[in-house]
Amino acid sequence: GYNLGNVFVDGDNPSEESVNPDIHWTFSLGEPIFESFLELSGVKSTSYNIIGHSAGGQFAHRLMFFKPYGRYNKIITSAPGWYTCVDFDVSFPYGFLKSPLEKINLKNTFDVDLTIQVGSLDNNPNDNNLRHNSIVDIQGLNRLERAYYFFGQANSLSSQLNHNFNWNLIINDGATHDYRQALDNAVKLIYE
Repeated sequence: GYNLGNVFVDGDNPSEESVNPDIHWTFSLGEPIFESFLELSGVKSTSYNIIGHSAGGQFAHRLMFFKPYGRYNKIITSAPGWYTCVDFDVSFPYGFLKSPLEKINLKNTFDVDLTIQVGSLDNNPNDNNLRHNSIVDIQGLNRLERAYYFFGQANSLSSQLNHNFNWNLIINDGATHDYRQALDNAVKLIYE
């Protein structure tokens, strides 16, 4: 329900029959939360920023795919354990096949101000929180390799399609998987 957004009853085994209604997706909560915040706070803002680290980074980049018209300004996905890649030949959750993402508008997706950040030392292939199987390991064996793969694969496709590519990859030199360091770096990126 969290990092796969509750799009499917079982996100690891998606099927047309097991797609949950959009209203039940965790990804559908962002806009109502933003509306409530504006109403309760009196703040006059037209957009918000998203920072997600580790499983939160998984949530953040998938939110961008499933909710491409959200009022977010910048998304920073920090050191996810693995990604849903821009790949129409690989089944969800590793690609777009067998999911609502088969109909995604890639031009809009590549226009999103997305930053993928990961530490240069976030390279432990034996981390207990890393998923490993024959499909996800194609992305790499650790978070650093997987960030390079996700970014490179999308950049290559945007180039082939002659689309603008507004994504960035930032490797934080000397950083591990420490969420405090990642959050500090992400906040600086938001305000630069």
